[in-house]
Amino acid sequence: MIVAVAADRMEFAGWLRHCDAVRKLDWPVEFARRAQWNGQPLTMVANGAGPRRAALALAVAREREKVSAVLSVGWCGALHPDLQLNDIVVAYGVRTAEGARAALAPRRMPAARRGVLWSGDRFIGTAAEKAALRKQGADAVDMEAGGLRFAGPFYAIRVVSDVAGESFALDFNRYRDADGRFQKWRIALAGVRHPADLLRMARRGREAAEALGDFLAQCEL
Repeated sequence: MIVAVAADRMEFAGWLRHCDAVRKLDWPVEFARRAQWNGQPLTMVANGAGPRRAALALAVAREREKVSAVLSVGWCGALHPDLQLNDIVVAYGVRTAEGARAALAPRRMPAARRGVLWSGDRFIGTAAEKAALRKQGADAVDMEAGGLRFAGPFYAIRVVSDVAGESFALDFNRYRDADGRFQKWRIALAGVRHPADLLRMARRGREAAEALGDFLAQCEL
């Protein structure tokens, strides 16, 4: 079984439109679906942001089925200045503070950027933070790929939802609970002072999810 792990169900929205036989799974996670993707069985799991939440999502899947490959999918922030909104980044490596690991590319896929993905347990929301990670050789940044430990085929396919030179006024890291989840009600309250950030994220999230779904619809592992 191919298992795809994201932080938020919205990251799967565009992809689900290209899948068949979609059904809900009654699993102890925030979102789980079984589907057929280009003739292959697929499980999608989302359980919140960060490496710990991603690791738990994968553990739940592995308790319930034999996993043949793992995909980390969803939004990412650009570190490379050439990356634009809705560009697809297919990682050939994932780096964390603890080390690095290789990642595969689908055997069939449309044109996409290849690069190194930095994965950590913080939302990188300022141009200065992005520039610092860029100096370490990374091209894009996410929060979940580094938490997915799997000895078999591993893929990290991400879509750019914010570019290297931009910053957010709102520090989203302040609004996480003890388990690492972003608390949407607290973010909404804080967003009263910075409504442009929330509107920007919502609009871009939808557009990026559609771009990611269109890309994955044309892929085969």
